[in-house]
Amino acid sequence: MFCACTPFIGAHMWIALGLATLFRLNRLWALLGSRFTFGPIFALVAFSEIEIAHFVRTGAWAPLSPAQALAHGRELVVDWALGALVVGGGIAAVATGVAYIVAVSWPAPDAAPPPSSEYPPSGPQDRQP
Repeated sequence: MFCACTPFIGAHMWIALGLATLFRLNRLWALLGSRFTFGPIFALVAFSEIEIAHFVRTGAWAPLSPAQALAHGRELVVDWALGALVVGGGIAAVATGVAYIVAVSWPAPDAAPPPSSEYPPSGPQDRQP
């Protein structure tokens, strides 16, 4: 999901697949994560990245609206790239936490079924009078 927040428009998928291959991670999940920012979400993410980095660097907010973020992205590419570390890193950390919680709570495929109410499990017994 971090790759989806970078300013490299059109290369998110390839960056994610390359990093997944390099670190031997699941490429399918990397591909799906790289599609996180689409359309209006990408504009809001880019706006927040530019604004946060611009504020950290200069101490003032950039005179920019969310609709103008992509139009002025080339002019503010340094702020956008620095902001991607903060915003993209935060989004990736939250997604990692959610994935971890889901993975831990998901039952293992080879887990034994819960014991039945019969105790002790036994087969047919011989009755003696």
